[in-house]
Amino acid sequence: IAYNLARQLGQDKSQAVLEIGSGYGEVLKNFKDDGFKTVVGIENSDHRANLVSETFGMPVLAGGFEQQAVQAKLGEYRPFGLIFSHHVLEHTFNPDEIIDKISMLQDYGGYLVLALPNARGEHINYALFYLVHLHSFTKEGLEIILNRHGYQVVKDSSPDPTNIIVAAQKTADPKPIFPRQTDYLNQTR
Repeated sequence: IAYNLARQLGQDKSQAVLEIGSGYGEVLKNFKDDGFKTVVGIENSDHRANLVSETFGMPVLAGGFEQQAVQAKLGEYRPFGLIFSHHVLEHTFNPDEIIDKISMLQDYGGYLVLALPNARGEHINYALFYLVHLHSFTKEGLEIILNRHGYQVVKDSSPDPTNIIVAAQKTADPKPIFPRQTDYLNQTR
């Protein structure tokens, strides 16, 4: 669903694409097969980063997205027309810093596609099984971070209450689209 959302954005294929959390490179390969000229990935696992680079011939940087060396190398490809991340943000120490650094790699008009669990629909037992989830997000909470760093949600493709899949565009004047609820105690009653 997240990849299909990215394809619907009508991106200029001459602009660079970045995937944060490339795994074994399936999504990167799809972008390359779709005709994107420059496709770059980041992967924490040295093994997976090297395997994808060797197998598909695409640059995949090994390390954490926020690391200075990784950011310096990504700066060589800047600006990215599309940045894609599937179930990564909830594993990061400082999601606000990640979105800030993403913003620095894009110009106005660039897109960010994020997929992550929705805290509103995630059963507590699932959270216990996934202790590496350092953060939980709702659509509204994610949007606040995105707006703070110059992104406006332009499409919500969330398939159910347990997942968030959104596309956001970098803009000079982002506006929220999800309604804000301030009385959280009454939500549970």
